[in-house]
Amino acid sequence: MTSARVQTRSEPAPCDGGTTPPAGQSWQLVAGGAPYHGGMAEQKGQLGRSTGWSRPVSVPDDVDDPTLEKARGAIELPRHVSWSGPTRRWDLDDRRQRAQVYEIVLSEGTDDDVRRLIVVDDLLDLWDEMWLAPHVRRAWAPFLQRARGVHVTC
Repeated sequence: MTSARVQTRSEPAPCDGGTTPPAGQSWQLVAGGAPYHGGMAEQKGQLGRSTGWSRPVSVPDDVDDPTLEKARGAIELPRHVSWSGPTRRWDLDDRRQRAQVYEIVLSEGTDDDVRRLIVVDDLLDLWDEMWLAPHVRRAWAPFLQRARGVHVTC
């Protein structure tokens, strides 16, 4: 299992359209090289206004390991992942429900949740259909490029 590690760099981050960090700042990288701009760190948009914060995104290096057992069929998401509303059963064999689960897990899940619930082939198949926050897409793009040689849109 990979624990989160933070590094900094000052060159352009993947999927940022080739932008570089603002002067005197650097991007932070968490677990496997995915850009992460800090838990509650303020972000400044093009007009200098605060744009909020980004939550850490789990991108475990071994998510594509063929020995990992993946969830299939009907599941319930853990409370720390699906914390809003009543408990719900999801059918991972249904494409639409699988896409919704992936959106939730990629945004809210831990490394272990991602390892258990995300199948990289399915993720690539659903990529253009899912609504994912830009920081989630930016976090996953380098992994998909490295692991599968696939350039995905952010």
